[in-house]
Amino acid sequence: MYCNTFSVHPYIKAFKEIAPYIAKRIYKSKHFTKAVVNDYKSEKINILGPFYDEKIFTKSVQNIAMNLENLYLLNDAMIESMRYFTKYNGLVKELYIFGANPTPLDQFRADLVVKMMKNLNHNITQGKPELAINQVIFHSFALGEEVEFLQKLSKDSGGKYYRVNSTLEFKRTLLSHLDNGKMPDPKELGDDATIHSSKTEKMHDDTPPQ
Repeated sequence: MYCNTFSVHPYIKAFKEIAPYIAKRIYKSKHFTKAVVNDYKSEKINILGPFYDEKIFTKSVQNIAMNLENLYLLNDAMIESMRYFTKYNGLVKELYIFGANPTPLDQFRADLVVKMMKNLNHNITQGKPELAINQVIFHSFALGEEVEFLQKLSKDSGGKYYRVNSTLEFKRTLLSHLDNGKMPDPKELGDDATIHSSKTEKMHDDTPPQ
């Protein structure tokens, strides 16, 4: 799930660029994977998917629209996304959230998101340890600033929280997370990883030869 505001558009573009490498990491042989992509700052239902195939996922995410929105509907996006997943199948269920702080910050709504996440997982597990395998894990990527409620979402659900300050760091962190901490090949990071070496000026020795 991603935040669709102007400041986040470079990260959406970066997500599209690394889509083939994301797909390579989540669609593995002998694994069942279902993925959806959702915008949580829109009145419209912008879900893409579900995707069961690496090629279709890679192609379809290029259709993510970058529309400016003034809403902050993370609760709705969470509910809509979870409709695509069966609660009690023992499969890993993860939500990845990419976003920044709403402007202005609405603490009531931020707290409501965390409360809803807790209620969602409580309804799934019903307080029974044997059902904990079915709960939803939230991984959060705070873009350019610390986002307190995303920290809470991840911590309380057993997920990971990352703060990234550039599109290069976002690409590297996301791909590394999806590959159990293994750093991605620089070629997978595209132009963001290109190092422009400056020309070295020739040093002149003004000392006359002996």
